[in-house]
Amino acid sequence: ATLRLPATGGMADVLIERIEPPHALFAIGANATACALLSAGHALGWHTTLVDRSQERLQEAGLPPGARAVHAHPQTLHDAVALDCYSSVVVMTHNLAQDLAWLAALHAAPVAYLGAIGSRERVSRMLQDLSSPIANLHAPAGLDIGSETPAEIALAIAAEISATLNGRNGGPLRDSDGALHP
Repeated sequence: ATLRLPATGGMADVLIERIEPPHALFAIGANATACALLSAGHALGWHTTLVDRSQERLQEAGLPPGARAVHAHPQTLHDAVALDCYSSVVVMTHNLAQDLAWLAALHAAPVAYLGAIGSRERVSRMLQDLSSPIANLHAPAGLDIGSETPAEIALAIAAEISATLNGRNGGPLRDSDGALHP
């Protein structure tokens, strides 16, 4: 938008542009897939954070460039990090009980994307064991691109997050009716 405002010696045209804060990506669980996801997020310009309940795992994780580490437990997560509508969180501890604790802590978090990794069978167990359903949970997290390796899984998750942020379903471009690259 532009505004015309009075200024010394006449009028001035002022351009007003909304600038949203950078997206923040939080990976919960220090492991190779989490680090690969943080690398992908950093490449997309997102602020990246690895969260784990073990200080030792955080130190051994080998953080990718640009990522920060936060030591937190499910009960202290909201004190340790600021989550808002410009945030995405992916729970990926590879431990069902821990994943459930983190998801319970994130139940009402106002995040743009909440995901959890796991096989369909594991995710089914996870959903059954949750004390209450989480409407916006993406589980298993990621788009179906045949991912096997940590880097491929990270790519699939980053793509699903990006699609969600952009209001897309993540299908092939050839099937899209909307503008491809605005």
